[in-house]
Amino acid sequence: MRKKYIRIGMFFLCLAVFLVSSWKLTLFVKDYFQASSDYTEAEEAFSLPEEDTFPSMEENSPPPSIYDKAELFFKDCDYDALKNLNKEICGWIVIPAVNISYPILQHNDNQYYLTHLYNHTENHVGSIFMDYRVSKDFSDFNSILYGHNMRDKSMFAKLHQFQKKKTWKKNPYVYIYGGNGIKIYKIFSAFTGDADGLSYAIGLQQKKSKQEFIDYACKHAFYRTKIVPSTSDHIITLSTCSDSEHKYRMIVQGVLLKEE
Repeated sequence: MRKKYIRIGMFFLCLAVFLVSSWKLTLFVKDYFQASSDYTEAEEAFSLPEEDTFPSMEENSPPPSIYDKAELFFKDCDYDALKNLNKEICGWIVIPAVNISYPILQHNDNQYYLTHLYNHTENHVGSIFMDYRVSKDFSDFNSILYGHNMRDKSMFAKLHQFQKKKTWKKNPYVYIYGGNGIKIYKIFSAFTGDADGLSYAIGLQQKKSKQEFIDYACKHAFYRTKIVPSTSDHIITLSTCSDSEHKYRMIVQGVLLKEE
């Protein structure tokens, strides 16, 4: 009789675990669909062209042609309409090599947009957001953007594709469209680093500390790009999770190209 009760108890325990897991899975799937729909609406408001119309770029294309083609791609985009959706939007990021395209947000902390979409809807997919400690005009030496590593490959999950050099060769550029025009960064390093490592240093002023930052990024790269920023350059750091324990990050860094 005792064994019978134990079996019944185990059955209901397993049933409870199954129901809770199913409920959580349903919520996750619902969030994925909602996020996809809402970000599509943002693209439409911004009047962003289809991603596959973005001009292809070889890694050795000269900067003038890159800016000219980027301006042609973004020429009909309505930044004011985008800002009307949320005043905390500070730009739009496009990474053609891995089909990443999202608005960039900045709040007064680094927690809010981990769990909220650009329209303030609570959703575990979150947003692509800028570290609250850096200038929203990307004028800092190191501007940091964060995004989740989602299982459906949304947000910054596809940054992991830069572990392979063939992805970088396909198109090594990151495009930021903001209120002060277009900024184009060329990726010089991709690597897995500590969640609290040197890549997240902010407010570096001394030439020595900036050089240490650059040396660290180049040293830990998965592959060589032959691109080495100077201490007078501006760098963008893109960050997403790399392990289930959140100890490490997939980091992709680019240096701002000067428009000629």
